[in-house]
Amino acid sequence: MTNFNTAVSQLLARLLMICFFVLPFSAAGAVELESEFTYGAEYEFFVPGSQDFDVVDPRTTEEKKAQMRFVEHMRERCLIADCTVMEVPGKWKEDADYKVEYSDGWWFKISYDPSCVEITFKPSTLKTLEQKATFINDQIFKNANEIKLYVKPGENTHFNIGARSAFGDDPIQFLRFFVDYANHPDLALGSLGQDISNGPPLSVLGIEQRSALQEVIEKTMNKDYKGIWNVANGILSKVYTQTYSQDRGAKHNQALGIKYLEKTPFYLNHDAPMELRAVWIQSSQNEFNLIARLIEGRIKYLKKIKTPIVYTASDRTTFSPSELLTRFFIYVEEVGLKYKDFKELIPRPIQQAELADFMKGSNLKNPSIEKRIKSLNEYFDLIPISPLYNKKVIELLTHLESYNLIAAKDFLERIRTTSQTAGPNEVRVYQRLLTFIEKKREAQHRAAQAVSAESKSSLRTDPLSHFFDHLFCPRVFD
Repeated sequence: MTNFNTAVSQLLARLLMICFFVLPFSAAGAVELESEFTYGAEYEFFVPGSQDFDVVDPRTTEEKKAQMRFVEHMRERCLIADCTVMEVPGKWKEDADYKVEYSDGWWFKISYDPSCVEITFKPSTLKTLEQKATFINDQIFKNANEIKLYVKPGENTHFNIGARSAFGDDPIQFLRFFVDYANHPDLALGSLGQDISNGPPLSVLGIEQRSALQEVIEKTMNKDYKGIWNVANGILSKVYTQTYSQDRGAKHNQALGIKYLEKTPFYLNHDAPMELRAVWIQSSQNEFNLIARLIEGRIKYLKKIKTPIVYTASDRTTFSPSELLTRFFIYVEEVGLKYKDFKELIPRPIQQAELADFMKGSNLKNPSIEKRIKSLNEYFDLIPISPLYNKKVIELLTHLESYNLIAAKDFLERIRTTSQTAGPNEVRVYQRLLTFIEKKREAQHRAAQAVSAESKSSLRTDPLSHFFDHLFCPRVFD
């Protein structure tokens, strides 16, 4: 009888998990990464001896000289390699960049920016970039090193994704990714990169901008904005009205840059890049490909979500190493990828930090249930957006040891209170979570009562057995 009640309780718990939580986020399972998403890099090689950069006439700078050294080096290499070097219009007025093109049509461009030589390449799929990884390492990184140009560790660069290649012209999918990135400011505040003056997340900017993004979400969900171009223009005109540094451009200097989308005629089936502007600099093509795999996995995960877009409007400006590690772990694992495959993307001190207590299992070496529940509080903002976090919440708040803990009662009360003031989209998640926890607790309570009734029955026939049951298995509910 006891085993039967336990089995029923477990089955009910699984069904409730599916009905109340898993289905709305229908994105479980491994992520397939075969697609036509296109990516573009901005590799930067530090120029020793560079001084103040003259933006009016940069042709006399050390950066320009370094660019030409790279160009001449590639011209020599192309005498024996299957490539040509050609002059093309440059990013700086009245100056040129140089395009190195290979017989298969793939190319990269040699330009320059303050303090560095900048390399960009033909927008390419992840499959192409993985096939060409060794080739690109040889043609770009090895050649740069041969003329004493090196990547500067700890610097930031930009990572580009073809917006149309990733989202077609679907405004919901595009905005869902944009908001998801805004919901994870930790990515641009230390885990994947950190460059507040050049690529600040919305969390460090003004409340007016965060409120404006909520308005854009509502208009998009109401179909007032049709297509990526309309959504991008809404963000650029209403949300990107200021940036962290007053001397920088508001439309340009943001953690997720979309200014090129404003100028692109999507109705002609053209594509344009959106850029993650706070990403740790890469020292090989393999590192770039790893970022592409992560972002592509995240986008594919988000495309499976059918619930309304939820924006948490985080105002966090700093995170501890433990928080950065824990949030990055969740960001990776909940899409079906493995943290161990992507941990090299985050700085070593963050890798060496400890995961939050709530991520640790139940054994004698790990923190108590009470400590694990208390540790949930620093990640409360994840409730409306993270199935993995909510799974941990459910696991801890339905653990038999949690029932009489003040920490558990306080956390449940925090959920109830927040659900009363949250927006309509978030309320659904808070209420669903509370309902599931309460129903699972009720099921466990009924199972415990059945065990108690069975124990009383056995007392009449086997008093000694009943005595030992209560000695080693004290009743949890009554």
